[in-house]
Amino acid sequence: MPQSAHWQLALDRPRPPDAFVYSSSACQSPHAPAYSDILISLYRMYEWVLAFALVLALYTRTPADRRTELMAHLIGRVAWIWIAMTYIVLPFMSSQVYGGAGDGEMTSAHAQLGGEFLSPSYLATLSVAAFFYALFSSLAASSNFAGASSPL
Repeated sequence: MPQSAHWQLALDRPRPPDAFVYSSSACQSPHAPAYSDILISLYRMYEWVLAFALVLALYTRTPADRRTELMAHLIGRVAWIWIAMTYIVLPFMSSQVYGGAGDGEMTSAHAQLGGEFLSPSYLATLSVAAFFYALFSSLAASSNFAGASSPL
């Protein structure tokens, strides 16, 4: 079989419906993003910009000697709130909170706490932040009880 005929047979084979379309410049998906996808992305970006602006405004209006303590308390409380929300929602939406890695199935071998509700790695990071917040808060409370200054 000549080489050109071999390539022609390869090109004549049907492709799966979700196969990528290759162009000379880049690999592109056959599905273009919808207009609503762009609006949702812009909305999510606006949410983050607003959150950072509010935290920055709070930080700049706080006296300089209390800024570190304020940020530590803010991060710690936000971490505890997310962890609490995860455990509160767990009995009601168990397939979302303790779901599979991709399909949200309880039978998946990759099921982890967090699931689709909150990324398991994000939950782990929040747990570490909450642990150290609790540790330093308890150290600060015990040192304040003994009359020493706060480590925060």
